[in-house]
Amino acid sequence: MQGARSSIIALALDTPVTDVAAVVADARAAGGIDRASAHRGDGAESQDVHWGGRMQRAVVRAAEDADGVPLLRTEVPVAGDGLVEGLSRQAALLAALARVLPGRVGGVRDLSARTVRDVPWMTRVAAGVVDPGDAVVPVVGADPDGAGRGAVGWVLTHGAARFGVPDLELYGVPAGSLAAARALLGRLAAQLLEGALAAPLTLGDGTPVRLV
Repeated sequence: MQGARSSIIALALDTPVTDVAAVVADARAAGGIDRASAHRGDGAESQDVHWGGRMQRAVVRAAEDADGVPLLRTEVPVAGDGLVEGLSRQAALLAALARVLPGRVGGVRDLSARTVRDVPWMTRVAAGVVDPGDAVVPVVGADPDGAGRGAVGWVLTHGAARFGVPDLELYGVPAGSLAAARALLGRLAAQLLEGALAAPLTLGDGTPVRLV
């Protein structure tokens, strides 16, 4: 349930949640959550929840990000639902929790994709308006040394693994090609999200690509 393939997205708050059960109970009363119970007996800090008329279960827990920002974190298995339904369902759960925390939500942190989103992003995705860039984020890094080859860098993606497909990496990329490499990995990630590991991967000109 909470393994590497769960999608972990959190509300970033101005003050910590000290009783997750109370927040979840408020969301149930408001109609955003169907059922809830203490997660492994720990009701104050985490809850198992069902929402949207489905048996699928998620965990809601209080946490803190590396920079000290308080979080209300949701952990949802999305691989079986796919990109649009998986992310929109998780965003709907986040929105249900945000509605009972008025004035306390400063943004959204997608911990699986290691990126920060705003509240309008959550609202849009909850409405089902989702594209691959909402799920997978290509990140560029620089290696100024380049082992004598001049300035080179690397590009890798975050966020794909929760959908049951691999995150991707290119390394030894010349500095002038980093933007193109980032766009390439975004394209390939989108193809994997749509067709899973059996997807025919191609460059923009149709050249086939093979994962290694």
